[in-house]
Amino acid sequence: MFASRHFAARRRTLAAAGTLAALALALTACGSSDGSKSDGSSMPGMDHGSDGSGMPGMMSAKDMSDLRAAKSKDFDKKFAQLMIGHHEGAVTMAEDEQKNGSNADAKKLAGAVITAQTAEIEKMNKIIARL
Repeated sequence: MFASRHFAARRRTLAAAGTLAALALALTACGSSDGSKSDGSSMPGMDHGSDGSGMPGMMSAKDMSDLRAAKSKDFDKKFAQLMIGHHEGAVTMAEDEQKNGSNADAKKLAGAVITAQTAEIEKMNKIIARL
């Protein structure tokens, strides 16, 4: 019984970590809280271009256009490739948190991000190999 609760709690933690990471990326990509478009340059560590090209794992407008134009297996492959890059960027950021951060909760979350994103990278590489 304890083991199943532990695994359920672990899944919720990993899901929350993924949700928080996605939310942070979405907010950065979409703009500031007042609705105006932002390149993120006013936020510490977010001084990348508006296409995200300076931040590891961020898709460019061309990447998004190419993905939308792809069909069937080409779409699947492009999606997985872009997601791998995105996840690798998240792992890099989480490793930086563990190395440079001081908040125990943030460091713990970073560890969960590394574990979850690394496992998903492995799954996506297997998907690409089967395509």
